[in-house]
Amino acid sequence: MENSTVDSRTIESMAKWFTTGESLLAMIFALAALIITLRIIYRPRKDSLSVKLLGSIMVISLCFGANHPAVYGLGIFIIATLVTELHFIEKLGALVWRRKEHQQYLLQKATSEEVESKRRKELKISEEELPNETQSLDDEHNPWSVYNKPLNPNRLLMEEAHKFHVAVHRALQSGKGPFGSHELKEEITISDRFNQLTMDALIISPYHHYVIEIRYFRFRDDLKQALPEVEQMALSYRNYLIERHNRNNVTPVIIVPRHLNVPNVFLGTLILRYDLEADQFHNEDRAIKILEAWQKAE
Repeated sequence: MENSTVDSRTIESMAKWFTTGESLLAMIFALAALIITLRIIYRPRKDSLSVKLLGSIMVISLCFGANHPAVYGLGIFIIATLVTELHFIEKLGALVWRRKEHQQYLLQKATSEEVESKRRKELKISEEELPNETQSLDDEHNPWSVYNKPLNPNRLLMEEAHKFHVAVHRALQSGKGPFGSHELKEEITISDRFNQLTMDALIISPYHHYVIEIRYFRFRDDLKQALPEVEQMALSYRNYLIERHNRNNVTPVIIVPRHLNVPNVFLGTLILRYDLEADQFHNEDRAIKILEAWQKAE
């Protein structure tokens, strides 16, 4: 008699959790999605798409666990923002809130794929020219094959450029340079309806903004060819600020290695020369005077 009473109480408590078959099915889906998430969460993810997929599965499991129409609607919105381009979301918001205008220029964090593609383009290296980093089956049984292979010059150039970029970013993060107190944003893409550009850094001071490009150039002509693209970045970012009723001035700055023999101002653009060994900007004092003169002239 006592056992039947305990069983009936257990059934009643379960009935409170699963009042309908739909709620039981939702909980099963939630547990299944959660198990899938836990199995793949520690696997390495090389691209942003796999991260978005993992986030979507986690949101789905939480939605099924809540089993509420409002949570389902919120989950749809969250997943849509994960997998949809910002331009589409902004236009959809403009339609919902009946705004006649929508902002054309958008800023967002650049993906690792976009940054790597930008580096190859700057160094004029195609993806096919880089060697495959995976070893063949014969090489795996011959560890000395690594030392017998000639070094790939493109791979060495990419590694040198990466080392230079990391050092300059670290210097900017520590406050070095002629920019004074500022906010630093790194690896940012700016896009409109037709183009998308990836900028190495943005420096935002109270009354002035700087578009920073870090270029591991070896020749003066490379710098000359890069100027139109850097000027286009500054123009796009200036238009981005104007759309948001911000009239602060925007100055493009290119950071190059110290050994590149170029003047402090090259065809109207400020050039900072970074000394990798000394971990400092070689012409920082002169750059401060140039920026002060430009600001007074404005």
